[in-house]
Amino acid sequence: MKMNLRGLSLAAALIAASVPAWGDQGMSAVGDLPWFGDHPSNFVGDQGADAFVGDQGADAFVGDQGAAESPAYQLPSGHSPISHSDLFPMGASSHQAGNGHSFDGCSSACDLGCDSCSIGRIGKLLSRGGDGWLSAELLLWFPQQRRTPALVSTAPAGVQPVPGQPDVGIAFGGDIGGDLSPGFRIDGGRFLTENFGVGGRFWIIGEDSDGLSMSGNGAGDSIGRPFYNSDLPGPDSILVNLDGNFAGSVSVSSDLQMLGAEAYGRYRFGGGSNHRVDLIGGYTHFSIDDRLRATSTTVNTGTGTASNFFDEFDAENRFHGGQIGLETTVSQGRWTLNSLAKVHLGNMHQAIGIRGTSSRVTTVPTVEDFAAGALALGAQGDFERDKFAFAPELNIKLAYRFRPNVLLSVGYSFLYFDNVLLAGDHIDPVFDGSTILTAGPYGQRDFEFKDSSLWIQGIDLGFILDF
Repeated sequence: MKMNLRGLSLAAALIAASVPAWGDQGMSAVGDLPWFGDHPSNFVGDQGADAFVGDQGADAFVGDQGAAESPAYQLPSGHSPISHSDLFPMGASSHQAGNGHSFDGCSSACDLGCDSCSIGRIGKLLSRGGDGWLSAELLLWFPQQRRTPALVSTAPAGVQPVPGQPDVGIAFGGDIGGDLSPGFRIDGGRFLTENFGVGGRFWIIGEDSDGLSMSGNGAGDSIGRPFYNSDLPGPDSILVNLDGNFAGSVSVSSDLQMLGAEAYGRYRFGGGSNHRVDLIGGYTHFSIDDRLRATSTTVNTGTGTASNFFDEFDAENRFHGGQIGLETTVSQGRWTLNSLAKVHLGNMHQAIGIRGTSSRVTTVPTVEDFAAGALALGAQGDFERDKFAFAPELNIKLAYRFRPNVLLSVGYSFLYFDNVLLAGDHIDPVFDGSTILTAGPYGQRDFEFKDSSLWIQGIDLGFILDF
């Protein structure tokens, strides 16, 4: 024991002679520990047993038997320490956990009023912070509404449902979607050194769905599928239900799906005792799918002939690129305020499929099939392209620490996509109405890509675990 104490005293004297005093000089470097100076501490070698002096005085390391002993660590032989934990294996650390929550080892844990200093290693997961972080959040997000042409119109009984006429309303079309789309987000990672860590994040939201189904038995309100008839020219409508003439049904649905996956690194380049600033950079993938389908059946109540229409517009967006941003954290007591601002830059691969079919069925029966729907006529097919896109993102989060390394959080997120394809933008309602249920040509304009933007925002509820 005397040899060990004498050796440790000699090592402490050598360190004190070669390293500037840490007290009030701010940042300093020990090996590759550029932020070791964040701990206002001194090794005191000439006071007998080595003591660790913090803000509260000379707090000696306590072993399993409770007696004050020398620090229970050994430096790796042959090389300098590669991380802060090499010097403090029991978890004294100022690592930024998860969203930037700072822990000061045992003494800070006890300041929170817990007994983590005495529970040993078995309580590390729930009582003391470490090198890793994990957060899980419930997302209550609202995507931006999408726009479509008028797709279903209604009118009083006996009145043709042609837009622009008195008492004719639009039952589906214009602004659609935009409802609450709950989902979840997981973010986790680990610090490799005092200032550098790697992590990953994944989020997904439920479908933002909107739709309408209507039917009529040849009486009551009129129902139609409106379009602009270039043969008139003027507004017109494919009749679905008209009092005394037609009976039928129509169904329209729109679904938006979104998810994101990220792999990133974080580097601390600024901070203090109660705040920290990290540089964030890495890889991002986004997936945005928007699909719109419409079907209808009309039966001529006089002849029994049925007309069936099907239309589908399926847009897909796949983003692959990089991200760069800043994360800032400020702590006060048990409260922590975190802000993350970054931008995603890269390639957006856009693809859209447009398909339509129709048929006429007589009472004989005779079936005639056509490769055109009610809206997807001549401009059908699969189209794709690549576009440069950027997506700025903002997250603000307020967290309360109810255990030394467990926090509950509430926050706000906003994400904007500057260049996406949306299904409703590619519906062309202008064509020659006299060519319906024929082989064409339909007089519809050629396909053209149309740029759109999309944003999503909402509330985040979750917890953060540092381990």
